[in-house]
Amino acid sequence: MSLFKNRLAYVVVGVVCVLIICLLVCLLPMRLVFVLDVLFLPILRTG
Repeated sequence: MSLFKNRLAYVVVGVVCVLIICLLVCLLPMRLVFVLDVLFLPILRTG
């Protein structure tokens, strides 16, 4: 029973890690685009 619980804990931790990585991969391009917009908009406006 304890072995099953340990395995279940490993599975839960693995699933949570995969979800966090997927969220980071999905959100990273949006953050990069936002940062690029913030950086380049003043340059484009003044230029």
